[in-house]
Amino acid sequence: HLGVGTELGESAGLPQHPYRWRVTAARLLRARGDLDGALVLIDQALPLYATDFSPPVRPVDALRVRVQLARGDLEAASAWASRHGFGADDAVTYVREFEYLTFARVLIAQGEAAGDDRYLQQARSLLDRLLDAARTGGRVGSAIESLVLLAAVHQARADTPAATTALASALRLAEP
Repeated sequence: HLGVGTELGESAGLPQHPYRWRVTAARLLRARGDLDGALVLIDQALPLYATDFSPPVRPVDALRVRVQLARGDLEAASAWASRHGFGADDAVTYVREFEYLTFARVLIAQGEAAGDDRYLQQARSLLDRLLDAARTGGRVGSAIESLVLLAAVHQARADTPAATTALASALRLAEP
């Protein structure tokens, strides 16, 4: 579908097409392990973002942070979290859920890098609230992601049984 979109040209799509095409292609590159290529496309998508009447539930800059973390660039990811003023005790809403799941990833990486359990405790508290909100709202994908990240928190704290339990719960949700 991306190839067909390329053949038709950007002018054949909706105003959101140039942005969405680059984000989708970047996600595919990331999945294939091309993190540098994914960052190039994400950087191209940032100035092209054109919203319609939908809220920005998956902001491009949060996608960028996820790729930066995958590349090991904790400094850039931490700077993003600071710029946006995220806090582990913030009220979480559906519109910002993706950003807060990304922030939880930053906290986990900070805790692992610094060997500081406070970051991991903050991540766990945030993820528990995100998981509750996702379950309440029927957002299975967000619930699965929250459980996988909770497993990462438990693993970083050397609590393998809790990590295994969280992953088993994620797999049960994902099974259908």
